[in-house]
Amino acid sequence: MDDAIFIHSRPVPTQEVQNAGCFTKLRVRIHNRDDIADSASRRLATEWRKAFDEPAVSFCANTYSCLGNAASFWYPECRPERLGLASYFTELGFLHDDVGEKKDLQEALEENCALAIAMDISDAQDPIQNQKAAKLRKLLSQGMLELIKIERDIAMDILEFYRSKWLDIMDTPPTAGFQTLEDYLAFRRYNAGADAFWSIVAFGHGIRYTKEDFDIVGGMIQAAENTMSLINDYYSWEKEYDAYQRMNNGRIMNAIELLMRTGNLSPTIARERVRSLITVYEDRFLHERDLLYRENPSLPFHLRKLAEVCEPSVAGYHFWCAVCPRYNDWKLTAQVERTKISDVERNEDSSPFSNPTRGPKQETVKATGIRDVTDIPNANGSMTGTTEAGTNAQKPETTEKRLVDGDQSHLDASALIAPCNYIESLPSKRFRTSLIEALNVWLQVPEKELKVIKKVVEMLHNASLMLDDIEDNSPLRRGKTATHLIFGTAQAINSSTFLYVSAVQAIQATQNQAMMNVLLEELQNLYVGQSWDLCWKFHLRCPTKSKYFAMVDKKTGAMFSMIVRLLKTATPLYSTYDFDPLTQMVGRFFQVRDDYMNLQGKEYSEQKGFCEDLDEGKFSFPIVHLLEESPQYENLILGIFRQRQVASATPLAQESKIQILECLERTGTFEATWQLLQEFEQRIEKGIDLLESLSGETNPVMHLLLKTMSVPERKVEKW
Repeated sequence: MDDAIFIHSRPVPTQEVQNAGCFTKLRVRIHNRDDIADSASRRLATEWRKAFDEPAVSFCANTYSCLGNAASFWYPECRPERLGLASYFTELGFLHDDVGEKKDLQEALEENCALAIAMDISDAQDPIQNQKAAKLRKLLSQGMLELIKIERDIAMDILEFYRSKWLDIMDTPPTAGFQTLEDYLAFRRYNAGADAFWSIVAFGHGIRYTKEDFDIVGGMIQAAENTMSLINDYYSWEKEYDAYQRMNNGRIMNAIELLMRTGNLSPTIARERVRSLITVYEDRFLHERDLLYRENPSLPFHLRKLAEVCEPSVAGYHFWCAVCPRYNDWKLTAQVERTKISDVERNEDSSPFSNPTRGPKQETVKATGIRDVTDIPNANGSMTGTTEAGTNAQKPETTEKRLVDGDQSHLDASALIAPCNYIESLPSKRFRTSLIEALNVWLQVPEKELKVIKKVVEMLHNASLMLDDIEDNSPLRRGKTATHLIFGTAQAINSSTFLYVSAVQAIQATQNQAMMNVLLEELQNLYVGQSWDLCWKFHLRCPTKSKYFAMVDKKTGAMFSMIVRLLKTATPLYSTYDFDPLTQMVGRFFQVRDDYMNLQGKEYSEQKGFCEDLDEGKFSFPIVHLLEESPQYENLILGIFRQRQVASATPLAQESKIQILECLERTGTFEATWQLLQEFEQRIEKGIDLLESLSGETNPVMHLLLKTMSVPERKVEKW
């Protein structure tokens, strides 16, 4: 069995393990291509130092040891071509941990937030608001892009686990500290990024382990995680305690601290107790694995492999901690950074950790966009709270103020902005905001103007969504009730119009006439494109493919063109470069993808309803292609669409939708649409490559954004 499982690693002799001071009883193995792991971790460490010049970052990769890289021990059976990426993201965890360790709790939480935003490519709820997050995203995009190219689904798991199950909670323990080891270890698995670790194991094996898989091996996995947490605490204790004393930041999370505080133990005795616990949990791991085999005699090979590889992963973690400079040579670095600490007399019977942690500051985070009356732009386009530049310039009298002065029973703006706040609160991929950030890698628009452009684009997009749902009789938006069904059609129209006015005011406030011209020109294009889409639908006239794309260039392309043109008018950099071919192709790709996924994507069905475009009677690209290439289906399709005109508020019958889907599949329309999307994606890649060549600036953020929108290889559906 070992020969079938262990093909990329070799055992480390027991004597060598013991000579290093490692007391594990488990088998240690090391990957055969340790050179790959070392190269990748050094690469990230070097790039990180160049990007941030962080004094907290050590002068060599954190995953390094003289006997092997951490990734070579932790992921001994990782496929060699994937080991570099496994090492890269392991190094990322260490780098980020070191930076946060040098800061107080609030600053550490801000570091977490910046990294979480930088890694958020699937559901960018919070747009990048600071230079640190922007630099992080550019730095990490190449690694994330390579992950996605190799194994998209597992890559998305890794990024999600890093972001939501590690960064979001890693520095938020209970204020009073843990009282039991069980509670501590339960939290520690999240704090230490256990899910991120197992997702990298899965990536290395080329297997996407399911929730059902982890349910089967859960007892063994929990024992392994607890063992590794205690190993980390045992070897990192002196380093963590030294940082705690030097920084005086009130933060330390370690089982030794827990035992000292709750058991009134000295550091030496508490550390020995943790050493004993490591042996206990290693035995528990072996017991749980034996139990797994006994209860599942026909355990699938991929789970047996996980169970077998788990042992050298835990043992390798132990061995690496025992020899790595990170936990053994830290005093050399700490001595350079050490500052004088006042001697504080402590009662020898009391723990120095009476208040080991502080809860995060409670603060209200204000989302982007319009949230309350003080955010409504005034006639000059600035916000009524302060001016854009933060000066004390006198504010012009607003319509609301005049109303207050002239009428005691004044009206506020809550009814006006409620629909705006609702549409903004819905889950969103914020593709347009991400595109702005990606393009800004080249254009380097000043922060002030960049914020205005992001805000304007977001307002225009939200306004168009409210109007689209009204025009299409859509009951859902992003899986939630459409805005007009909650606030009423008239109120939704009124609020969407207000957003257009607000966008114009925001641009006017920049005093940049070129930006105003761009805004008005592209808004006109958008309305022209939308008019033809609505016209064809109402009159049941199917356009040709050429007319369809002309409409898309106006309707969808106008927003992307607006983004590029606004950015270019705000900066002189690369203003002569032609972005038009790229933005046109992005617009076409985005619209055809939307049309295709509406009829083929499970996510779209959950968020908008099953094949909602057919309910609308929309001439989306698959329908246009079908009727142009197979005109014999025209009477059938138009006849079904005519049902909608008779009862426009009623969705098409499920049977009618399936009939259309079968036609699209039978004629090869879905396959042709998917192939067209692949062609568009390739042309966008070439456009990005060209701009990289002209500017001399690589843009992994742009490549990554495109990859996240890539349509997976299609599977023939049966309805």
